[in-house]
Amino acid sequence: METLYCRFCGQPLPIHLHGNRRHCESGLCYVLNAKARGRDKYAKLKVTLQQFKQSELTLSIGYKMYGNDYIPVNLLDNLGINWTFCNNRMTIEGVEAKVVGSYAYITYKNKTMRIWKIS
Repeated sequence: METLYCRFCGQPLPIHLHGNRRHCESGLCYVLNAKARGRDKYAKLKVTLQQFKQSELTLSIGYKMYGNDYIPVNLLDNLGINWTFCNNRMTIEGVEAKVVGSYAYITYKNKTMRIWKIS
């Protein structure tokens, strides 16, 4: 079996430790690991939040340009919307709409969409 080493102090990890663990039993290494994990988690959250805000901004631009009219989906594709973000769903005119921040949208099979401002 391969010997694993602490990523902070370089000491060999005891065999009885969990296989995914990359720090030794030292309290300082534990704290350093927790800080690194928190920093990584915050960096991922920050990127996701920026992408979410970008999608909401893109929907607001589409709404300001066209209001509730039917618009081509590729217009927002060209503006860089991320279609995977949706923080809620609601029913508008009997059809399920995706909500992103202050805007809701429905995409139709003919590659058109409509946007509504909800707040």
